[in-house]
Amino acid sequence: MRDQDLIRQLAALNPVTTADLARLDTASGAALREGIVLTTKSPAQTGRRRLGRRTGITAGLTVTLLGCGIAYAAVHNGWYAQSGGADGITCLSEWANPNEVSWDEEGIATGGPALTSDPVADCQQYQELSERPPVDDPVAFRWHSPSVYVAPRAQVPADATLLVPDPEAGPVFELTLSIFDLVDGLGARCLGTDETVLAARAELDRLGLTDWQVDVVPRAADRSAEKCAEVQVPAEHRIGDEVATPALVVVPEARRDREDSRGTDIDEVVFEIRDALRARITDQCLGIDAARAVVDEEIGALHHWPTTNVVDQDAACTRVYLNVGGSLQVSLYGPEEAAR
Repeated sequence: MRDQDLIRQLAALNPVTTADLARLDTASGAALREGIVLTTKSPAQTGRRRLGRRTGITAGLTVTLLGCGIAYAAVHNGWYAQSGGADGITCLSEWANPNEVSWDEEGIATGGPALTSDPVADCQQYQELSERPPVDDPVAFRWHSPSVYVAPRAQVPADATLLVPDPEAGPVFELTLSIFDLVDGLGARCLGTDETVLAARAELDRLGLTDWQVDVVPRAADRSAEKCAEVQVPAEHRIGDEVATPALVVVPEARRDREDSRGTDIDEVVFEIRDALRARITDQCLGIDAARAVVDEEIGALHHWPTTNVVDQDAACTRVYLNVGGSLQVSLYGPEEAAR
């Protein structure tokens, strides 16, 4: 079975509505491209580190895969040799109209979720990991959809919209990682509304996003009350879009405590990896290379999106973000050497 065929079958099981996905920004959507979050135990799931393919976790947008994602990871040989999907990044050494050519069937695309705030750099990494030459004179653009493409500048469609570098793109991207993080970010804790507002404000201040505001909005009438407030980035504040007043939205009683999903919606292996990263990176204050070694050891041969290292010499210790879906995505921000 082809990779995309399986993903389409899994996506067909997805109860996420368009309205649900519209609340998410593009970077977050890249982590939820198929809306597939986690797996349950199955007879095939005998090893400690086996999961399916997608990444990104958000409360209320879950699909139970009944173990079918497990086999997918075991047989997949070209992890990143595929298009980035509706909300990911698609990389092409030579542009081809997707209405005329199936990129995945022809095997001409690489891609996946955004790894950093720089789509061109991400694509060159996907190309390298797929043992393909770098895209020549690459440029990032959108074309008829929120999807991000990278292709040679001379081949960009005439009606495409080029993406202009934004000085706030890096901090905003890290903010989205924090929102969905399971280790220590905004997505890791179960807090009430007031505490969540304070935490969101502190995160904005830490990232230098002082022009952002934090708004509290009521949860949708059709959503059941849960223990935890949820932090969201509205669609109109997507990375690369200009808005008058960028904001985070806090929705009271909008998501379950992650611990309540342990062993059901969220597989136990996710918590094992989370706890290991917290104990071995966050609690130990490591430099970024040492932290990367921990990530590589903990994830092992399990399917995962490329681990990202972002050097931050102003940081005392490396901070780690774990976004989890059917697959894993880890991002590290830290100094070359930890402060002692």
